[in-house]
Amino acid sequence: MNKLFCLFAIAVAAVACNRSDGESFPEPNSGNAGRLSVSIGGHIQKMTRAYDASWNANDAIGVYLADSGTTDIAEGTSNYRYVTAAGDGRFAPSENPVMIPGDAESSYDLIAYYPYGEVVEGVLSLSLADQKEQGPIDLLSARFSGVDKDNLSAELQFSHKLTKLMLRISSETFKFGSLKASIADQITEVRYSVLSGELAVASSDRKTVVLRNFGLSEDQHSIQAEAILLPNMPGNEAADRMLQFEIGGQVYTACIAASTLFEGGKKYLYQVDIQASGDMVIVGAGIADWTEAPGDDAVTIPRPGIQDVYFMGSANGWGQTLLEKQSDGTALWKGFMDKDDEVKFTLQPNGNMDTYQLMSAVAGLEFDLGNPMPVSSIYYAEGGIDNKWKSPQDGYYTVSVDIAAMTVTFTRDGDGWFAVGDATPGGWTVEQAVPMLPVEGQPGVFSAEMQLNKGELKFLCGHHFWGLSVQAPAAATPFEVGVALPTKTTDTDDDKWIVSEEQGGKKYRLTLNMNDRTLTAVEVD
Repeated sequence: MNKLFCLFAIAVAAVACNRSDGESFPEPNSGNAGRLSVSIGGHIQKMTRAYDASWNANDAIGVYLADSGTTDIAEGTSNYRYVTAAGDGRFAPSENPVMIPGDAESSYDLIAYYPYGEVVEGVLSLSLADQKEQGPIDLLSARFSGVDKDNLSAELQFSHKLTKLMLRISSETFKFGSLKASIADQITEVRYSVLSGELAVASSDRKTVVLRNFGLSEDQHSIQAEAILLPNMPGNEAADRMLQFEIGGQVYTACIAASTLFEGGKKYLYQVDIQASGDMVIVGAGIADWTEAPGDDAVTIPRPGIQDVYFMGSANGWGQTLLEKQSDGTALWKGFMDKDDEVKFTLQPNGNMDTYQLMSAVAGLEFDLGNPMPVSSIYYAEGGIDNKWKSPQDGYYTVSVDIAAMTVTFTRDGDGWFAVGDATPGGWTVEQAVPMLPVEGQPGVFSAEMQLNKGELKFLCGHHFWGLSVQAPAAATPFEVGVALPTKTTDTDDDKWIVSEEQGGKKYRLTLNMNDRTLTAVEVD
């Protein structure tokens, strides 16, 4: 709900009341035996900016009557519940009204608080952990002195006891439908002494508080976020406070320094602009509605650090494959790519719009094999930039993304596929593996002639055993001549074809077709 800054509670009339036991009281001021009922009405004193300055229907306050200048409860009037049914600031008692003796010689103080709740030994407990609804945690208090038999009007001026953080976030590029804003290391359990008006920390445990989002624009390019927080006080001393914004899978962080003291009754307002470059500019714009306070600092937060990188391209069916992080800060993907395969990277396991992606600065730029190429961090928007790199030829590639330098290096391991196994002339010596040469005019097709021996056969991509290899579909698959044998490309299994004794000692032309993933052997002279 939106709360008021000032509420005037004014007696509209002093009327006779009937007690529940049927005893009738005379008109006010008619005699010492009578009791005078204080009817409470009110209106809102509008500020120049009226946000947080209105009641909602059925808002309830708690009311106490105290001896003048003390916290001693008078006439047993403790935590009486008053409700504004229409939300217009005119309150009526839920049960018993506040009453004073008609012959009282002294005056009284009227003490009120919001939101109404269970008060135990004079203490109201509040939790600020859940910010989905602001009303139930927007603590207000008021005290008016001078209620007596001749003056039954009480002007209550309510004030905010807690601190509000308000962020107005906008961008020409970003959409904020999925925004999650939070502030870390906050004490959320609060104790409020309703008569003395003192706040205290109920628990020293600190939590991350998720701000409430509201006011999302129709085009989703602006939104507001807010939180009600415990002011800095004993047990909650000022410290650096980390703000976190999660937008489209990217996480931004900013710090409100300890030099900014959170004070009760003040709203700290910041303008946040997410720029097309990915930088975030935060400007302290002062305080609205509650109490004015300075806030003119401007901070530019660079685009956030990248946590994870996912390969996305033709080679994995435009899915997302997490790159393996290395100790030097790079992240690797290894796999086979056909000529003209396209590649880009995502920062989360999806390719959704309104997320950051890592792209080429130029669409269709071919790999500059072995040399670092610049990476652009681009907000992927509908109808926006969608540049990919392109593979210059078929082969098994190592793709290395240097997150710190924002570069990508594409390395093609060897000139083609290599036949290996004790059925081949080079045996299991990887340096002597027989190269499968590209077939001219047939992209993705590799061929070589060699004499095979009895034994095992598979194919490597590069002079190494790690990574992908082309294998038989199952362990110990019989080698066949003159037919297209199915293959599988894997980096986990170790299944080979078995060349029989009868097949050994002959020369064959082996053709590896990476387009239909087949192996064909033809005997040659």
